[in-house]
Amino acid sequence: MTCLRSSRLGRQSFLALLKVMQHSIEKGLSLKDSEIRVLFGIHSNRISGLLKLRDEAVRRFGRDAAKLTDGVLVTYAWWHGQRNVALPSFLDEFVKSVSREATMRNGGIVMAYKEDILRSTGGMDFDLSPFFESRHSMRQFASKPVSVGLLVEAVRRAIEASPSVCNRQAWRTYELSSPGAVSEAMAHHSGSSGFKESIPTVLIVTALLEDFISPEERYQSWIDGGMFSQSLLMALHSLGLASIPLNWDVEPARDVAMRQRLRISSSENILMLIGVGHYPDKFSYAMSKRKRLQEVFVPERAIFDSTAQ
Repeated sequence: MTCLRSSRLGRQSFLALLKVMQHSIEKGLSLKDSEIRVLFGIHSNRISGLLKLRDEAVRRFGRDAAKLTDGVLVTYAWWHGQRNVALPSFLDEFVKSVSREATMRNGGIVMAYKEDILRSTGGMDFDLSPFFESRHSMRQFASKPVSVGLLVEAVRRAIEASPSVCNRQAWRTYELSSPGAVSEAMAHHSGSSGFKESIPTVLIVTALLEDFISPEERYQSWIDGGMFSQSLLMALHSLGLASIPLNWDVEPARDVAMRQRLRISSSENILMLIGVGHYPDKFSYAMSKRKRLQEVFVPERAIFDSTAQ
């Protein structure tokens, strides 16, 4: 990926490449101290290459394009300074030219404690099973409209919860809440007859293809977008909203029609639609019986022991 000619890349793809490079440094800094090699990335020219990309980003797209990279490089310098390791002059000069306080908030690493994480989840004795087990795909909704504020909060939570390859976060969510827009979007969807007219809001989840640069990443938009979509469903559930994921397995003509009407770029993959609304006071949902755990989870002994059942 690093052999790509950065000058040939458009803004979105260039910044994606910059994220890939800077995240490789973040990942290195997030290892155990005993596993981090002093001055890693120097001899391989990864640090100098990142600096060159950073400078090109500033020239082409402005100072804000380099904020995350600056944070990563300043954190790299801070980590070595804590260990009294001298930096190469080119990196030392760069670090002195930027504000450490301003940039370390934008990238690098976060120090955390186990008890804080456990406290945020309610602790080891708090059972979250009811939360996960109470989410169901809904085909009945109250007529009450969904506030945009709730939808924004759900997307914010999904952004925070979803991993993505090299932190590229190639997600986008379109919101449709007016009856006309919802009706038009659902007209392009098959498999929702009998309830599409009752959906108050439709979210359309897409992935930005320009964030995936090499041929090896041709499936990554569905992987990252799928994880984001699941996080979004759980975020909606956490806010007390009913939802149903709606597949987007359509012929090209229907896909093009949806894109043209909603002005969705050809550089985005439409991944799925999500119907969202409030719960009615009383409702039913499809049982959708779950598989047995043994059909999904394969323990190590079953992989290597031919006699295991």
